[in-house]
Amino acid sequence: FYFKTNKQDWQGVKLSDALKAAQSQGSSMTGGSSSGAAGQAAALFQDPAILQSLTNLANTPSLVVLTKTANAPTLDGQTMAEFVYTISLKGIATSKDLYPLIRAILKASGSTTDLPDAQLAQFSSIAGSALSNTTFTITRWVGTTDNEYHALGIDLVAAIDPTTLGSSGDPVNANFHLLVKLSKVGQPVTVTAPAGAKMIDTSSMSGSSSGSATMAATMDAAATMVATAAQ
Repeated sequence: FYFKTNKQDWQGVKLSDALKAAQSQGSSMTGGSSSGAAGQAAALFQDPAILQSLTNLANTPSLVVLTKTANAPTLDGQTMAEFVYTISLKGIATSKDLYPLIRAILKASGSTTDLPDAQLAQFSSIAGSALSNTTFTITRWVGTTDNEYHALGIDLVAAIDPTTLGSSGDPVNANFHLLVKLSKVGQPVTVTAPAGAKMIDTSSMSGSSSGSATMAATMDAAATMVATAAQ
């Protein structure tokens, strides 16, 4: 995988080596020391109560609604079927299934306070009010001829009134749109490595905090490139 940002030369990483490094890093977080934020996060999402909480949220029909739209975009000369997942952020924020996750996060952060359901309900009600006018959708395109995935989109439109959170000030508005299209799916291609590309040593990414920092820097560079291209 080769990438570059506006201020860097081409860099490359061998995906098989990167996968081994990621697996090694994951093993050290789950099977070794659990200290540090990464280890705590790994332990958090292995908690059966948390997994059940997330499963309940994902399986609640009113929170995630799937719709096949009437849109028929075309890509590479093929008509696409468009499916949209509408995710209710307000519904998630006010769901009791979120309580175990909130408690686990507080515990992982070092808090010894065990919030009762009544207090969590009060907090979630405020959060729900703040998210009343915020929408979040995930879109996917599937080819009507080859039945393959051809696009993934994320749309977040936020309109938050500070007064719902007990603050003053102007409303906060944000509009994020991302659509990644995959062209020539299933067709053979020839990839030529950029001349002078510097290969990243993935062996330094496993089993150490400096390795984690290297991975984070690499991911940040890649994210910057994608965000710039997608505007």
